Amino acid sequence: MELSSRLRRCRAGRGETARETVEIGVRDERSAAWLGRASVEFAVMTSIFVAVGLAVTGLVPLAVLSSRVVVAARSLTREIERANDRLAPAESRFKALIGTSRRAQG
Repeated sequence: MELSSRLRRCRAGRGETARETVEIGVRDERSAAWLGRASVEFAVMTSIFVAVGLAVTGLVPLAVLSSRVVVAARSLTREIERANDRLAPAESRFKALIGTSRRAQG
């Protein structure tokens, strides 16, 4: 098939393979169609890989920061428990004093 007839087919909207043949410069329409599909599949897969890579890259800082928050929350819990343990004797003495003062007033 001659180049001008390929261009006419492309302008008429018939034959994607002819357009690919003209663009790629390959004379065999079957190989041009295969090359066109392969390049489209490669582009799609590449964009999928890039999207997944960016998603994972975006989630890594969130995972790191959330693990830091969990560790900080655990240490805060331990610190609160230690404070409660240290304040328990004073709290019991205070409640005993309040109880005796209420009885004395009542």
